[in-house]
Amino acid sequence: MSTLLSNEIRAASKSHWEEIPCGINLPLGEVGTREFFENLRRFKYEVDYPEIIQFVRFPEGAGKRVLEVGCGLGSDSQTWCEAGAKLTAIDFAEHAVNMTKYRLEQCGLPADVRQASALNLPFEDNSFDVYYSWGVLMHTGGTQKALDEAFRVLVPGGEAIVMLYHKNSLQYRFYVQILGRKFDDGAPIASFIRGLKWISSAGCSSLPNGRLTIFFGRMYPAWERSCRRNSRSY
Repeated sequence: MSTLLSNEIRAASKSHWEEIPCGINLPLGEVGTREFFENLRRFKYEVDYPEIIQFVRFPEGAGKRVLEVGCGLGSDSQTWCEAGAKLTAIDFAEHAVNMTKYRLEQCGLPADVRQASALNLPFEDNSFDVYYSWGVLMHTGGTQKALDEAFRVLVPGGEAIVMLYHKNSLQYRFYVQILGRKFDDGAPIASFIRGLKWISSAGCSSLPNGRLTIFFGRMYPAWERSCRRNSRSY
């Protein structure tokens, strides 16, 4: 992908997520209230991605330094904190960062939440035990660069837990191939992952003695259930 196209994707994504953080337009109550935040988390875990609890294994984060990349409105941030993780959460949209900070403060949960880019993480090498990103890196305009950064900040033996959109999916087949649309709810998608061949060449060997766990998302619950078998650890 050209540098120009990557820059265009990043700019368009940032503009979109500043205006509409993921889930903020759902009819789940008054935005910013405890009721809204809890309804949003329930929707994500029970309707949108019912596999997420089993796949991510939040309780295993207890006592670990967890970096969440693309925190959005903080549903997973709250779950990591409640599990006892030492959480650092970033998003390149200031709106999302402010909402997540407010949400965690409401719950009395400590975390370091800041604005930053997945492509240039403001952290030293070997800073985290777990790197977590759910449905975010495809919007960066540099999925490979984002993974390189993930491996850099993880300690030897750490784990990157990542959800990426798969090319063999309802989202791709219908919206991209049939309708010619290259957007997810208005935000540009730089790339749909082609599968294990791409993962094997994605620089995973640069995570010494560690693990990259990929969930190939299909965007809709009925398809999510069928794609559990496409999860892989490396």
